[in-house]
Amino acid sequence: MPVPLWLHLKLSGLGRHKQAPAPDLPDQPQRIWLHLSQECPPQTAQLLVNALQESAPDAAILISGPQLDADMLKLPDAAQIFADIADIVPDVRQALGHIRPDLIVLLGFALPAALITQADLAHVPIVLADVYLPDDQTPNMPYASHLLQRIHTILTRDPASAQRLIGMGAVPNRIASCGALDLPAAPLGHLESERNAIGALLRARQLWLAAAVPEAELDWVLQAHSHALRHAHRLMLLLAPDKPGDAVALYQRLAAQGWSVARRSLEGEPDQHTQIFIADDPDDFGLWYRLSPITYMGGTLTGAALHPRSPSEPAALGSAILHGPRTEAFAKQYQRLKAARATKRIVLADALGDALANLLDPDRAALLAHNAWAAETEGAGALQTVMGAISALLRKDPPATPEASATPPFFDTAKTRSG
Repeated sequence: MPVPLWLHLKLSGLGRHKQAPAPDLPDQPQRIWLHLSQECPPQTAQLLVNALQESAPDAAILISGPQLDADMLKLPDAAQIFADIADIVPDVRQALGHIRPDLIVLLGFALPAALITQADLAHVPIVLADVYLPDDQTPNMPYASHLLQRIHTILTRDPASAQRLIGMGAVPNRIASCGALDLPAAPLGHLESERNAIGALLRARQLWLAAAVPEAELDWVLQAHSHALRHAHRLMLLLAPDKPGDAVALYQRLAAQGWSVARRSLEGEPDQHTQIFIADDPDDFGLWYRLSPITYMGGTLTGAALHPRSPSEPAALGSAILHGPRTEAFAKQYQRLKAARATKRIVLADALGDALANLLDPDRAALLAHNAWAAETEGAGALQTVMGAISALLRKDPPATPEASATPPFFDTAKTRSG
């Protein structure tokens, strides 16, 4: 049986309290304490710091977090990093008295018990943002209910994470799902005249793209293409090798196997008879994503790609995404797409052909592509929602009562549904 929370906090600080270095406080009328979780990506923290600086230029931003390095972030003059003291009661109490924050923002799923309880005692509001709880992970936090109930606003990446937090004890009318905290990257460029010309050459032919395919996955991609040709006899494969320098040897190998093959750097464009077109110029991915309704993300079956492509690229340009289990290179992007049911995931290489054939149905591919595009563009809305919550608390707007609203007052459910 776990000890009471008050005793846990007392015991956790025994023998660990030391005079923590106090941060130098900029002469700003408002102060925000931003605490980063262990899993918080630096780019997410940077995004929020930039947004805070833009929307609240009169606020000082004090940043803490485990293993946080000043080189990880580009900080404005009004922001600084200080020691991670969030789990030691005496240090937290001292820091709160020194900083006197108007607001504390916890970024990513972390519940630092000392910081949350002491902030609650000091009447400092807390926002917990960008929370994602995978369905196969149940955090072992015996005090979660006590801590979650002290947080004013909780914003999760997806509805499932919100429901899990409610099950752990979060107050339902203080929690909402707004998507992952991110900004969509600018879509990769292309020449529209070239897109029109190649589209006219291919006319009614179906095609799919295998992007950044390493040598270890080449045979599986070719087997999948052979399998899919039984369903679409004029299907063409756009094959982008992981190492463009391998294009010549790849061309010779495919030609020796009897494929009708052409190279971007040699022929320039495919023709009506091309079965495999080697896309060996990395600058052309924007063109290929636009032309191909299906993209297999090379390297996700083996993890062997040296230059894997982000799934955000095809997602932003309307190409349905097919991938394997090795997604660690772009874990956050794949998590977001998974939550939106926006990709076709396979576990075994032998399943690639059937998955590809399934997506040759235009309606199935279009549904995945639409979901991926919506997930990719929701990040800007998530940032707007998080900043709305922060601004409301800095203005000290009165909170909505449970009877008045099932979500925080800044959360526009109609807008979220409409995208």
